[in-house]
Amino acid sequence: MQATRAARLVGVSSHAAARRCSCGRAAATTPRATAAASVGARIARRWHGRVAVGMSGGVDSTVAAALLKQQGWDVHGFFMRNWDEKEERNVCTSEAEYASVQRICNRLSIPCQRVDFVADYWNDVFTPTVHAYEAGITPNPDVLCNAHIKFDAFYDYVRNLGFDWVATGHYARTTTINSDSLHTQDLHQEKQQQQQPQQQQQQQQQQRQRGVTLLRRAVDAHKDQTYFLAGTPSQRLAHVLFPIGHMHKADVKAYARNLGFPELAEQKESMGMCFVGKRKFAHFLSSYTAASLAGQFVDVETGACVGQGQSAMLLTMGQGARVAGCPQPYFVVGKDMSTHTVYVAPGDQHPLLYSARFGVGELTWSSPRVAAMVASGQALAADDHGGAVGCSGEQQEQQEHWQWGAMTVRVRHRAPLVAAKLHVRGDADGDASDARDAVDANDGALPGKYGASHGCVGEEQWERDTREQAQRGRLCGVVECGQVIRGVTPGQYAVFYAGELCVGRAEITCVAQGSSVR
Repeated sequence: MQATRAARLVGVSSHAAARRCSCGRAAATTPRATAAASVGARIARRWHGRVAVGMSGGVDSTVAAALLKQQGWDVHGFFMRNWDEKEERNVCTSEAEYASVQRICNRLSIPCQRVDFVADYWNDVFTPTVHAYEAGITPNPDVLCNAHIKFDAFYDYVRNLGFDWVATGHYARTTTINSDSLHTQDLHQEKQQQQQPQQQQQQQQQQRQRGVTLLRRAVDAHKDQTYFLAGTPSQRLAHVLFPIGHMHKADVKAYARNLGFPELAEQKESMGMCFVGKRKFAHFLSSYTAASLAGQFVDVETGACVGQGQSAMLLTMGQGARVAGCPQPYFVVGKDMSTHTVYVAPGDQHPLLYSARFGVGELTWSSPRVAAMVASGQALAADDHGGAVGCSGEQQEQQEHWQWGAMTVRVRHRAPLVAAKLHVRGDADGDASDARDAVDANDGALPGKYGASHGCVGEEQWERDTREQAQRGRLCGVVECGQVIRGVTPGQYAVFYAGELCVGRAEITCVAQGSSVR
């Protein structure tokens, strides 16, 4: 993605509103007070720098901005407009969200600006998402949005404006480790938060200057969002703040109530794709694709057609098929887009719903150092601080069993972390600077057949899928898990962890259904 962005600033500062008293007149100031305020502002900027906070109008980003301001940062709120709603009737959610952000920024007495990334979002998130569904896989637009918009387009935009830091309301943390040995420099984040802002900022900056900054799982394990942020380049993470990463959701809501935002604390969390809203996804997608979404359900064991579905081709591997008129439940185990066939298996415990091995596409690591370790066959192991260390030679032989438990993988948000080994094919020495491992179906090269089919299951199916993916350059590695996992889905992401550190991601391209632990 190009470093320069055609982003258009359409917001205005809310400082003027914040400087007025309740009667509407400008607040009285004296030359001494004005001089003191100016000096104070310069000191705050010197200690902390300017921070651009991505705000959605929700409780998480609001509390993130409030925390930073309370700590003395020079905080500016930014609302990202990513979806053009002019062509859609009765859909004006972004305007309402921006109005909410404006009100919040006014109450926090921070500037509020709106920036337009509609073109970036359309090209780098929405279009690949549509093409992926047309090819029969299930993409993850949240991962794409973070990779291409929030921590690429938005990051570049505000950094070019002169901001030192970018902050969001994600539940995640960062840790800086020594770039030579990958030993954690223990930041003791909780202790730092009790220090004065100046001391915290100076220590954090010193750590970042001499190490590599990586993602670390949030304190609230249930809300942890590192899955969606995986692969963010370490160079960018060094200038990113996650103010609520050390908090639990209940504490964030309590903080919002104390701030005077009870309505945000009670607000329902947004779920699903942001551009769909409350509409049915099949109806929404049909407006942007000419491909037929209807299909037939075929029993993978008998080969018999057991039903039809108007949006059958949108179903995900492992998802319930809801075949009308069938007394037993069916679940998706394969798809063939060329024949509009969805292969289903009876019962939710069918062996084809589980796997312990799957293939992945381009590997995106947060740091070239991590990529080099993986490419050279070095193991990643957890240390006592939730970080990672590099192990080689004799260490690997002595601690092999321990390392097996240290490298873990997550195949979807909130899925359990599973012990895993990654076997790299070809060149894995890639960096995440371009964040280009997203689903790219613009050339129509994605195959339209995934998973099991009647007469092609087990190793035969695995060999067919890996061969097709390798021919298209979409098989860069194979992940072997320490236990079987249900519903591993092509198009989703395998996210890799070493202890509490989130070190990289790769798109899942094929699955060895019915495979067991080897």
